[in-house]
Amino acid sequence: MSTIMNYISCTFLVGLISILNPIAPTNITSDTNKEVVLVENSKLQVTIESESDLPFFTEAVYNDLQEELVFSTSEETVQIRVYDDLGTMMYLLPVQSQKIKMGKSLFSTGNYRIVFDVDGDRRMFTSKLIVY
Repeated sequence: MSTIMNYISCTFLVGLISILNPIAPTNITSDTNKEVVLVENSKLQVTIESESDLPFFTEAVYNDLQEELVFSTSEETVQIRVYDDLGTMMYLLPVQSQKIKMGKSLFSTGNYRIVFDVDGDRRMFTSKLIVY
């Protein structure tokens, strides 16, 4: 009788653990999930959410003379979507290029999200822009 109770108890515990395991919080500590700064100066900062997106951006600079952000990408960017801090789309810019220039005059002080849409399998790369 005790063998049957032990079997039932073990089965119950295994079932309970398998049910609760996906619910338990997990911490993902991977180097690919670190925010990476692409451009930073006294006027603005551009970051990407993950190191895994870094190969897409072959160049990211701020040209002080022209007052523009310049991005070079490893793949052709079809369009760029710019969202404000509230998630409202401010701009939808057709690009069709691997070199993108955006004037600082497009942005007032605040936080923005810039989404680079790549042709093909509907991939996108997102960056954060903070204008001081």
